[in-house]
Amino acid sequence: MGFDRGWRAVDGRELRQQQGLLTFDFNQGTDGIVLVYRTPYFLTGLVVSAAFLIGLIGVVAMVSCRRIKAPSVSSVPAK
Repeated sequence: MGFDRGWRAVDGRELRQQQGLLTFDFNQGTDGIVLVYRTPYFLTGLVVSAAFLIGLIGVVAMVSCRRIKAPSVSSVPAK
C-alpha cells in the first residue's frame, strides 16, 4: 500500500516508508494489523472553513442591517 502521513496503526506500531510503500514490523504470533487513516490537516481545514462561514454570515448580517436602517427613496420628502 502506498505511504501517506495520514496512516496510523491502531496498536501504536511504527509505520515507515520504504520505496514509497507503507511498511511495518510483524512480531511472531501476530495475525494482522489494523490501520486507520485520518486526512492530514483535516482539523485545520475544518477550523478555517468554520471561521470563513462565520465571517460570511457576519457580513451578510451587516449588509442586511444597513439596508433596513437606510431610508427608502419614497420616504424622502420632495422639494
